Parts: sequence; C-alpha cells; structure tokens
Amino acid sequence: MAENEKLEKTLMGRDERARSIQMPQMTGVSQVGIQARRVTEGLLSGQHTSHQYGQNIEFSDYREYVPGDDLRHIDWRAYGRSDRYYIKRFEEETAVRAVVMLDVSKSMLYGEGDQHKMQYGADLAASIATLLISQKDSVGLALYDEDLSFWLEPVSSPEQLRRIYRSLEQVRPQNKTETGSTLQFVAQHFKRRGFLILISDFWDDVEQTLKGLSHFAHRRFEILLFHVLHPDEVDFPFLGSLEIKGLEEGTLETEGGRHIQKAFVERHMRQREELKSGCTRLGVDYNLITTDEPLQRSLLRVLSSRRSVRG
Repeated sequence: MAENEKLEKTLMGRDERARSIQMPQMTGVSQVGIQARRVTEGLLSGQHTSHQYGQNIEFSDYREYVPGDDLRHIDWRAYGRSDRYYIKRFEEETAVRAVVMLDVSKSMLYGEGDQHKMQYGADLAASIATLLISQKDSVGLALYDEDLSFWLEPVSSPEQLRRIYRSLEQVRPQNKTETGSTLQFVAQHFKRRGFLILISDFWDDVEQTLKGLSHFAHRRFEILLFHVLHPDEVDFPFLGSLEIKGLEEGTLETEGGRHIQKAFVERHMRQREELKSGCTRLGVDYNLITTDEPLQRSLLRVLSSRRSVRG
C-alpha cells in the first residue's frame, strides 16, 4: 500500500490511548437545535455584534414560492395571471443568500462524545444557520459525500431552520468524500452571488477542492471554510503496534507506531498548509478547528477575527 494511502486513513492505536470509532446517535431536533440556540444566544449576548445586511427593504423582484415562506409576500395578481405562486423579494432578502455545505462522508465518523467530528460538524452547521436566520438572512443546506446527497434552497424563515435541524438529525455517513466535484456541481445550481460556508475534515484531494472553490471565488462569493479535525488527526498520539483502519476504504493493516506517527504528522501538515495557502490565494477565509475546542468559543474566535479584518 502506498504511503499516501496510509496517511489518509483514520488510525486506531492498540495502546491505552486508542479510541474506538463509534457514531453517537443524533437524537434529533431537541439535541441539535438546543445546542445551536445555546451557542447563538451566547454569541449575540454582547460577545458578537452581528453584521446586518439589507437594511433597505425596497421591492426587488420575484421568485417562486417555497413551503415555509411568509404568505403575506405572495403576489396574488401574479398567481391570477400564471396560476403559480410567486413571492415578492425585497432588498433585505436578496442582500445575503447563504448555503451551509457539510461533509457527511465516513471519515467524519471519528471521535467520541463531544469530540465526535460528525456531531461537531452538525452542531456547527446548525449554529451558523441559526445565527444567519436570526439576522433575517436566507440560508440553505447542502449535505454531501462523493455526491450532493441533500439540498435545501436558501430561505429565511423559522420553518427553514426546523427543516435544517431535521436534515442534520438524519445524517448517517456511508460513503467516501468528493469535495471538489461536489462544489463544481453546487456552483452550477447556486448561480446568484452569495455566501458559502463549507464544513469538512478535508480528507480529500486538495487540488480538486481548491478547483471547486475557485468556481465560487471567481464569481465573488464570500466563502467561509471550517477545517474540522479531531485532535488525534493533528497530533497523532499513538505509539506501539497500530491497527490502521480506513474508514472510507474498510482496509486493515498493522504498522509500527513511531514510524507512521512521524510520516502522518508531516504529511497531514503539508496537506493543511497546501489547503490554507490555496484558500488565501482565492480569498477564502480558512479556519482550522479541532473538536476539543468548545463550539461557542470556536465560532466566537472565527467571527471576531472576521470582524477585525473587516475593520
């Protein structure tokens, strides 16, 4: 097996620090939603001054009705002419259209409890959606692995937030990751300039990921990237004989801990730096987050950094 293939696998040590890989049950809206609201309330209670987009609420144009839209904005004259429901769009709605893209591939299964990557990523996605909708922004959701597996068109409404919570609750990772090709596909369907939030562990082809991001960057999207990793994937604390398990490939091998530890750390550091420098070139806001950092603290750090850069 080639060195690169080994280094791109999640590893379990046989020593006392080894961690079993188990997917905790996401018990539903009550868990995801409660955590999201708790995080958002903390950010909005004086710690984070949210940017308000779209203060001008003049009429802009029309779009088709989506379940959950405010019925007061239906244009009944347009319905009489076309027998289809259309919503009047205002500058407040059109100012920001955000999509949260979450990696739901099998590599996100690593970790336990609060440090489980899939749980952390779902809570992060829910918290960002809650924050944006609290600002009256339109938010959509894209779940992906090797393909786009779920899509919610951006809408700003309480019902949209409930749809997002329900969708995150049902996540069950099964497949490999193809971030680059999925980004290219989403870019074809998300034509109007907006705000892209991408959450992944990026155990993927960096070159293809950057190529996918370029489709958004060249159209002047605002892009916020969260590189979510378990601390083990950064420090690789395992020694002794190791059982190497590829979460996405399902293969097993045994290797000496010290040998693979050095190679893993060096290789993964190069991958992270390649992704980070590529994001800088494209104007993408890259943020590394490890799952041992409390979610509210992570978001506050990222949002405070963005606010200071914007001046």
